[in-house]
Amino acid sequence: MNRSRISSRLSGGAVWPLLFAGLPLIIVALAFFIPYIDALSLSFRSDPLAGGAAPFPPRLFKILGFTLWQACISTAFALLVGLPGAYIISSRHFRYKKFARVLSAVPFALPPIVMVLGFVLFWGNSGFINRTLSIFFGEGAEIRILYKPGALIFANTCYNFPLVMRLAGDAFLKIRENYEESALSLGASPLKTALTVALPLSMPSIISAALLVFLYCWTAFALPLVLGGGPGTTPLAVEIYRYAHTTLNYKNAGIFALAETAVSALAFTVYLFFDKKSYRMTGHFGNSETITARVKTACRKTGKRLQRAGTRFTSTDFIKTVYLTLILVIVLGPLLSVFADSFLAPTGHGSSAGFSLKNWIHVDVRILSALGRSLILASVSATISCILALMMAKSGDSPVSRFTAIAPAVSSGIVTGLGFLSFYGQNSARSFIALSVMHAVTALPFTFNSIYTGLRSIPQNTLNASELFGAGYLKKLFVIEIPLCSRNIRSAWGFAACISIGEVNLILMLGMEQWETLPLYIYRAVSAYRYDMASAAGTILIGASLLALFLSEHDMPVWHNTKSNRNKT
Repeated sequence: MNRSRISSRLSGGAVWPLLFAGLPLIIVALAFFIPYIDALSLSFRSDPLAGGAAPFPPRLFKILGFTLWQACISTAFALLVGLPGAYIISSRHFRYKKFARVLSAVPFALPPIVMVLGFVLFWGNSGFINRTLSIFFGEGAEIRILYKPGALIFANTCYNFPLVMRLAGDAFLKIRENYEESALSLGASPLKTALTVALPLSMPSIISAALLVFLYCWTAFALPLVLGGGPGTTPLAVEIYRYAHTTLNYKNAGIFALAETAVSALAFTVYLFFDKKSYRMTGHFGNSETITARVKTACRKTGKRLQRAGTRFTSTDFIKTVYLTLILVIVLGPLLSVFADSFLAPTGHGSSAGFSLKNWIHVDVRILSALGRSLILASVSATISCILALMMAKSGDSPVSRFTAIAPAVSSGIVTGLGFLSFYGQNSARSFIALSVMHAVTALPFTFNSIYTGLRSIPQNTLNASELFGAGYLKKLFVIEIPLCSRNIRSAWGFAACISIGEVNLILMLGMEQWETLPLYIYRAVSAYRYDMASAAGTILIGASLLALFLSEHDMPVWHNTKSNRNKT
């Protein structure tokens, strides 16, 4: 075989497509599937350290029941709080719609450990809320909710109801844009329109949001680890960590991991069903005649058109204002508490806290080193995740690739860490490379979805033209596809970096005390009740997370001449 034929095969033949399809599957299998399966298989092995333990841990069903109970109650409260906001921000006449949508995304743009710190500073026994209550109502009016099961439910609700606002709000918006005017013109009141038209049609989206909230509450780790109510009232993730990291009973840890994964897989399967149904209901509106018939059936034909309220401040406006004010306090209160507490310190012996730069002056090398480790880890893991996602998205619409990319969404970082410790051993698992790959795989469902969408948005005639002019597999990728979907790649990179910057579960599970990142430093400071330094470190972590998101969405300057490059292509 001559040299030109070999070069042709390597540049545009079957080698590169095969490599792009197979290499990511091998990496994800080694970094996720094999360790995860090994963690679940621990429940079927005999553990010599367990000392002849019973087939099931004595508190298995109690912990399982509590985890299920708190996840269901938290989901119900998240729906109760989030659905009114979803309907409000879906109104075309709501003037603060953009601000409310940005507000609903705040909890998901920030690391969980920062939200935990903010929750303690804002709602804690000596937090800002209790300080305010004691000023106005005197001593004894404080709210004591920390370190009780109710605190976990309250924190889960505050942290997850914005997800309901965002997902259900998008569904409400599409439905109201298409059918609200018809319902109102047929004489239905706004309340009746909401209950008989918008709510039934958006039910698949609401169920999808509820299932996602349930999954987040079911696998929560940082929140219950700090706010848990003691033995018997801790969820499965904390028990897995306790058995694997404290008592070294890997068998019992595997049993709890198997129980957590079984429920997570079931919930995620149901979520995929309702998410697909939601897309059919609100994405295309193909069966408009059926939906219009439902509108006519639900509304009485009074022959009257409802007039707009004009500029008068009605009771509905008052309710919306009160609701959004409460949402503003719940979402921004903990965040601003972290920032404010970093500038508060006792001004003298026995005096109350006042404005001071003491916390920032005492920001030492340990915090800066932890920040540097977090940024390096985030950059490496986000790059790996985007490379894997790009290769999997480029390999086509293979069901195997899509399943491989989305499977880590069902996983728990605690179970993944347990699998790494069990399968690869502590020496190999506790390394920077292993941690980077695990973070990359954790973010893979998000990076794959973003990059896959970008690649599929490229016009097919553009790709056909590049092939017509002789562009091979790699040249088409680097000259055409990557530049055209660079915005999606940047967005995926920034979101993956944001996830990695705030991730603390894997580091805690692996026991990498010597490789302290900023979230791990904050967790240790909170555990030692050093809220002053935790607040300063938390403010720095918030800035790093927001910077990652900003870089992901900001349009980078184009330094090349687009026209000349197009002519060359």
